[in-house]
Parts: sequence; C-alpha cells; structure tokens
Amino acid sequence: MLRRISHWRGRRAALPTIGRTPPDSQESPPSDEAHLGGPPSVALIDVASVYPSPKTEAEYCDGIDLIDELVRRVVAPRRVDQNVAEVVCRLYGGWYAHDGTPMQQRVWLLKNIKRFGGLRSGVRLIPELADSLTYVPRAILWGTYKNKAQKMVDHMLALDSLYYARSGDHENVLVVSDDEDFLPAILVINTDTSTKVCWLRQRSALTNDRYLDISRVELLIDSAWV
Repeated sequence: MLRRISHWRGRRAALPTIGRTPPDSQESPPSDEAHLGGPPSVALIDVASVYPSPKTEAEYCDGIDLIDELVRRVVAPRRVDQNVAEVVCRLYGGWYAHDGTPMQQRVWLLKNIKRFGGLRSGVRLIPELADSLTYVPRAILWGTYKNKAQKMVDHMLALDSLYYARSGDHENVLVVSDDEDFLPAILVINTDTSTKVCWLRQRSALTNDRYLDISRVELLIDSAWV
C-alpha cells in the first residue's frame, strides 16, 4: 500500500494503489486540501537506495521491476481525465569507476532496460541513465563508484532536482530515495520555487522533516519497498 505521511501533524492517510479500490474499512483518502496536483513529469531515482545490494543479474532485475512499480503507484492515481501520464525517469547510481570503466550494475541495467518503462496502467515511463548532470549533459562523470560506495550520486540528484524545479516546466517532481542527504535540496526548492515535491522513501520520519512545507512537499511510503 502507498501512503501519504504527515507525521508532524500526527495523521496518516491511505493512498489508492494501482488496479485496486481500498475497502470501506480502510482510512479515507486524503482531502483535496492535501492533494498536491497532477502527476509528476519527471522522477529522480536513486537506484541503490531502493535496491542496495544485488549480487546477481536476476536480483538486479527484481530491483528494476520494483522501481517500475513504485513509480507507477505514485503516478497512476494523479492522472488527469484518464489521459496517459508520461514520466521521464532518471536513474542515478555509481555507474563508472574512476578510469571510466562501466560498473557491473550499469551493464545489467542497460541490458535489461526494456523491463523498465513503457505504457501500463495509463502511465508511460521513459527511462534514462543519469551519467551526467541535466544542466551539463556532455560532462559524463567518472568515479561515481569508488571504494565499494557511490560517489557524487546524491549531489547529482539534488542538483538535478533544483534544475527541474527552477526551470518552471514542472508542477511536480518525484524523488525516490531514502537518503536524508537530499533534504537540503528540498528546502531550497520550497523556498525559491513554486514546484511541489513528491518524496517516496522507506522511513516515515526523519529528524529535519519539521522544516518542510507540508503544503508543497508530499512524503510517501510504500509497503512494497522493504
């Protein structure tokens, strides 16, 4: 189940999931006042945050399938007049070693990219690998994986979120990450732009959530992401 969380107000509200109507026994959907608008047109996804330690290609494919489903479950209920919602999904990760050698997970992702995306449940996902910053697309960044850990990835996602928010072309931006390092970027978006942020993550409460503007940041958790 996908849920909107507003823990600093002490309430939780159920959100609909794809292809299933919540029974009467469940909580009522969020009020119109809490609804943040139409579907996001861009999703910024920290792949390793969702599925951190795949050991085989088959396990990695499970992670790709999970990300695909998580994004659709956020977007589908927000479709306007049953129109197809198209979402560009930027996939972030430690794709290159310091010498430019592609890492194994990047190879697996490119090999199986057709598992992700396409049109289903009224949502078309368009995947792209985040090898560079959106603002500087020709600068392919090497060394995003070093000493068995991602490097620069959180900063890339944060800067891209600011780029999309400040462009004025996106009403909503979806971020899929359980990393608190992204929170400062959300604070800047809250302050400097009119863009609203949907933040899908595992944890229902982080220390600095109290600084977020609840009218423009929607925190979501999904029981499928465990």
